[in-house]
Amino acid sequence: MGTGADLAAGLAERGPTITLIDRNDSSVTQRKIEEADGRCASFIADVTPEEQISELAYNIRDVFEHINMLVKDASISIVRPFNGTGTDLWQRMSMPRRGT
Repeated sequence: MGTGADLAAGLAERGPTITLIDRNDSSVTQRKIEEADGRCASFIADVTPEEQISELAYNIRDVFEHINMLVKDASISIVRPFNGTGTDLWQRMSMPRRGT
């Protein structure tokens, strides 16, 4: 499990309903939360395109009606020499912050 999964599991122990959003399947984390009697839903999505963010908001509202707290743990990692870094790379690195 990664940092986001650990954070979600820790928060779930304290009682709130958890919504997991990841580019990959997070059903293992969801199952862990539910086995500990937590309430959880998960969605597979890339939060960089704005249309997916809007769709997610509607889907979450359909399941849980509202959001009380949002915890962002989205990031990307790109390993490349600094001298070869162009504006396209900087734009990609800023997308997760805008999307979350």
